[in-house]
Amino acid sequence: MASRFTLTKNVHDSDMTLKYSITDPSTGDATTIVKHEHKDADGTVVQKKTTSITKTGTIPIKIRRQCTLGSINWIKNLHLPWSSKTTARRLPDTSNVPKFDEIRRTSIKLNTLWEDPDFLAVDESIFYSRRPPRPFVWKRPHELCANPQFVYKDFSRFDVVQGELGDCWLLAAIANVTLYPNLFKKIIFKEDQSFKKDYTGAFHFQFWQYGHWVDVVVDDRLPTYDGKLVFMHSADNDEFWSALLEKAYAKLNGSYEALMAGSTSEAMEDFTGGLCEMFEFRDPPKDLFSIMLKANERQSLMCGSVEADPYIFEARQSNGLVRGHAYSITDVKLVGRQSMSSCFNYNVLRSLEWYYVTEEEKVELGLVSAADGEFWISFSDFVKNFEKLEICHLTPEAAAYAVGAPNQSWACNNFEGVWTKNSTAGGCRNYLNTFAHNPQYHMKLTLADDDADNLCTCIIALLQKNRRLQRLDGTCEMLYIGFSIYRVEDEKLLAEPLTREFFRTHKSSARSHTFINIREVCTRFRLPAGNYVVVPSTFEPNEEGEFMLRTFSEKPIKAENVDYDTKYQPVVPVLTVECMDEVEREDRFDQFFETLAGLDLEIDAWELQKIATFALKKEFTFDQFSIDTCRSMIAVVDLTRTGRLNLEGTRTQKILFVGYTLPTQIIRALSLRYANHDGQITFDGFIGCAVKLKTMMEIFQERDPKKTGEAKFNLEAWLELTMYA
Repeated sequence: MASRFTLTKNVHDSDMTLKYSITDPSTGDATTIVKHEHKDADGTVVQKKTTSITKTGTIPIKIRRQCTLGSINWIKNLHLPWSSKTTARRLPDTSNVPKFDEIRRTSIKLNTLWEDPDFLAVDESIFYSRRPPRPFVWKRPHELCANPQFVYKDFSRFDVVQGELGDCWLLAAIANVTLYPNLFKKIIFKEDQSFKKDYTGAFHFQFWQYGHWVDVVVDDRLPTYDGKLVFMHSADNDEFWSALLEKAYAKLNGSYEALMAGSTSEAMEDFTGGLCEMFEFRDPPKDLFSIMLKANERQSLMCGSVEADPYIFEARQSNGLVRGHAYSITDVKLVGRQSMSSCFNYNVLRSLEWYYVTEEEKVELGLVSAADGEFWISFSDFVKNFEKLEICHLTPEAAAYAVGAPNQSWACNNFEGVWTKNSTAGGCRNYLNTFAHNPQYHMKLTLADDDADNLCTCIIALLQKNRRLQRLDGTCEMLYIGFSIYRVEDEKLLAEPLTREFFRTHKSSARSHTFINIREVCTRFRLPAGNYVVVPSTFEPNEEGEFMLRTFSEKPIKAENVDYDTKYQPVVPVLTVECMDEVEREDRFDQFFETLAGLDLEIDAWELQKIATFALKKEFTFDQFSIDTCRSMIAVVDLTRTGRLNLEGTRTQKILFVGYTLPTQIIRALSLRYANHDGQITFDGFIGCAVKLKTMMEIFQERDPKKTGEAKFNLEAWLELTMYA
C-alpha cells in the first residue's frame, strides 16, 4: 500500500484538517479519509470525519489476529462486491413480541421448531447494504453436529472464536463479562435452555438498552458456509451459546452488518447496564491509579490493551503482550508504596517489582494468582507497556448481582430526552440564539469525596439512542454530540431553564472533550460543591434524536430536569388612546356579523370563517382561517355543544387573549402538531393551537376545582370533551 498524509491548519489555530489517502498498487483502488477538527466559540472541540471510498471490482482483504476495542478485523480471502446502494428495509417490529415462555409452550403444543418472524433467515438479516460475498446457508445446530450443546460445562473467555465479521469489539466484551459468572448469567439463561429438554429452536438473551433490560428471542438457525459457522462460534464445535448470543445481539441492532464497527465499551454497557470510561496512556490523568483503585472497590470491570497495528501480521511483542488483545484487570492493590495490578492472560510479562514482594506479603495481601494466565504487574509497568484502559462502572444493583455487595458503590442518576427540530434541538454554544432551547439538567453537588482536595467526582455520559438500529433505512448515522456544564451561583435562576441572556454572559465551567459522532460521550470531572446545569446537545441545531444522560458520582447528588411548570395567566388587553379607533371598527364588525348571521344572530363554523377572516386580514398576512380552527374557536365558548356562536361570544376575551407557560414536552408536542415543514406555525395554526390549548386547560380546571393537579373523567365524558374541543 502507498499512503500519503496532508495536514492543514489555519492561522487562528481553530481549524485543522487531516487528509489521509491509501492506494493499492495492485488494483489502483484508492481510499481517502478526511478528518476535520474545529473549536467552537466556547472552546469546545468538534471532530468531524468524512470517508469517501472509490472501489472497482472486489476488495481483497487480509486476515490478521483477533483485534479488540473497536479495531477493524480483516477477513481472509473474502471478496466483497462494493456497492453504494442501500437496500430499503423496515426496522424490526418489537411491539407485541411473544415472550420466550409463550413461544416455547406454543411450539411444544404444535410439535414444531420455532422460526423467528422478526429476524428472518435471509441475506438481508446479514448484510442490509449489499449482497453476501458467497451463498450462506442457514442451519440449525443439530444439522451441524450430532450432539449440540448450548453450554458445555461452563462459560469461558477462551471458548469464543471470532468469525468472518469485524465485531472483535463484541468478542472482547463477551470475554470480559465471562469473568463474572453471576453477571453473565443475567445475559445468558443457562438453566432453562438446551437442545434436549423442551427444545423448540428458540433461545433468549437479555441486554441492557437505555435504562431497561430487554429480552431478545431468536431461533437457532445460523449462517453457515460449507457446513461451518461463518461468524462467532465456540472453540468446541458442539457448543453454540456464543453463536446464538451474537445472533441475538445482531437482531437487537438490526443485522449482523450493524455489528461490523463498534467499541468494547458499547457492548460492555449493553451486557451490564454500566457506564464506560476510556483512558489513553499518551496523556493519562495524574490520579489514574487512584481511579483504578476506587473502580476496583466498586467492582468495576477493567480492561487494558495495546492498539492493533494493521501492517503487522504476528502481533505478539517482545514483552509477551499481543497487539489488539484485551487484558482483563481482575484486581488492584497498594503494596507498601508500590501499586500493583492483576491482569489475566497467557504468556505475558511480569514486573521486576513483583520479585521484590516476599511470599509472606503476597499471601497476606492476597497477591496470589488465582488462575493460570493471571499475573501481577506494577502500575508503572502497566502504563509503560499498555496503551489504553477501559473501565466499565457498574450500577449498585449490577455490582451486587455480579460478585456480591461491593465495598463502595456509585450514586447514579438517569435522564431520557429528545432533540426535536424547531423545538429542543438547539445545537451547541456556537448557535447562541437557539442554544437555550436544548434540554437542561440541574446537578447539586454537596458532599465532597473522601480525598483531601475537597472536590466532587462526577462522571457524565451522554448516549444517543437507537442510531445503530436506524441505519437499516439508510437515513440515520451517529450524530455529533457533546455537552456543556455551567455553574449557577444564583439558585433562584434554577426555577426555570437558563435563558439566552445567561449563556451570552456566562462561560461554561466544564464540558465534554469533543463533539464527536459516537454512541456515547463520557467525561470525568472533579468539581467544587455547588449548583450546575448540564446542557446536552448536537453540534448543529435541528438535528433530531433521542438521548440518555447519566451521572455516576462517588457521593449522592441531587439531579433533575429543569423545565417550566404549566401555568395559565389570562392576558387582558389595556385600551389606550392608540386603540380608540378599535371602537369604530367594532361597530362595522357588528353590522357585518348581523348581515351574515340572519334573524337568530348565531353563526356556525363556516360563517365564522368569513367573519374572522374579514376582521383580521388587514392586520395579518394569511389566506383565511381553516374550518378546523373556526370549530375550535366556537368550542371555547360553546358550553351547550350547539356548534354555533352568537355576537356576544365573538367579543369575549376567552377566544383572543391567552397567556401560557408550558413545559418542554408540551411545546414539543405543539410543534409536532402545528408547525409546517419549515418549522413555522402559520397565523391560522397559531390561533388553532391557542384556542385548543385554552379549551383543554379549562376542561381540566373545571374538573379540578381544588387545584390539586388531578382531574377525574369517565371514558364517555373524556371522549365527548376532547373530541369536540
